[in-house]
Amino acid sequence: MSQPDYQKEIQRRLDQVAVVFSGFCTIHCLLAPVLFTIFPVLGTTFITGEKFHQILLWFVLPISLLALLLGYFRRRDKVAFLLGVIGLSQLVAAAILGNEFFSEFSDVIVTPLGSLILIAGHIRNYQLCRCDECEG
Repeated sequence: MSQPDYQKEIQRRLDQVAVVFSGFCTIHCLLAPVLFTIFPVLGTTFITGEKFHQILLWFVLPISLLALLLGYFRRRDKVAFLLGVIGLSQLVAAAILGNEFFSEFSDVIVTPLGSLILIAGHIRNYQLCRCDECEG
């Protein structure tokens, strides 16, 4: 496997992993209130509140940045890169400022919206990488 093929494969895998982590974040934010209502004991675990978002961000941020930067340097696609930056910015803002700035709004709207925007950026990045294979 040549160097560019190796880099392309790494970028594709990173995009896939980033979509999984971002999707997990979205699902957590949307389902957590329901699960906490049904199973109140979950409210005493680490999966509640800002701490969980901060932990998840330790995985999402480096993986997403690396995948988006590799894709941008390879194809110079501003749309995928900007979608990723906007989504990551929302996730970082919600994780750092959290309930102090956004109240519960961050868990229900800001974080899932940021995750979905980030996912859109990764999907575009991934599709462009696959198009590279079509063109030779």
